Amino acid sequence: MDDYCIYHTCIDELVDTVHRHVGMYCSNGTGYLKPWLQGGAHFDILYLNKMKEHIFVPLPNQVILAKGRALEKSILRWLDAEPDIPVGELQYQIEQFIRKQFRKEDLKDLFEPCSC
Repeated sequence: MDDYCIYHTCIDELVDTVHRHVGMYCSNGTGYLKPWLQGGAHFDILYLNKMKEHIFVPLPNQVILAKGRALEKSILRWLDAEPDIPVGELQYQIEQFIRKQFRKEDLKDLFEPCSC
């Protein structure tokens, strides 16, 4: 893992954290995920804090916060479109969404070029 770059480490840690949160609110079948996303998920703050753990340059906070809010809105749209989506499928969509966000220059350029 020593040669795994900060860019991929940050993405993987963010995906893992979001997966854990989503799994907690989905796993018991009681439907708490949607209300939690609408009122207390704070993925915007999660994104910002995770980026601050790995990047030591001034960050474009509003850009990063917007990425977290975009994830929350996307998950809500997915849940509206398919309310009974299996948690594994939802987590896969989340992971793909996050990875796509990080491929865009506004986030990718904050990191040193990938070394892995």
